[in-house]
Amino acid sequence: MPNGTVKVLAVEDWAVQRQLLVEVMTSLGHELHLAATGSVAEEKLNQNEYDLIITDLDLPDISGYRVIQTAEEKHPDVPVIVVTGCDIRTEPQRFNDNVRKVILKPYSVNELKHTIAASVEQSRQAEVETEN
Repeated sequence: MPNGTVKVLAVEDWAVQRQLLVEVMTSLGHELHLAATGSVAEEKLNQNEYDLIITDLDLPDISGYRVIQTAEEKHPDVPVIVVTGCDIRTEPQRFNDNVRKVILKPYSVNELKHTIAASVEQSRQAEVETEN
């Protein structure tokens, strides 16, 4: 990812939200891979490398928490952004260190873009520090 295209996996079961993610990622120039279920996301995580993962928590088959756990196991340095309508105030301990931000639905496109940009920049800085 240093200064190239950012490869993003977005896990969202709601078609309207997936379309919004397509529009946002296209406007940012990022390469987007979509998964409508947690099991599809896990398959993609097992087969590909990603620079950023965006996931909902309330998925039709497996929990978004499990997707986050799989992401941490397969790609421990990849940041995760959680986008959810769930009330997560009672369960903050369920998130690992990779979770950079939780965005509650409904959210603004600008909030999502800002969070993505901040996560990508933070990852790029960490890569540069590691190289030096």
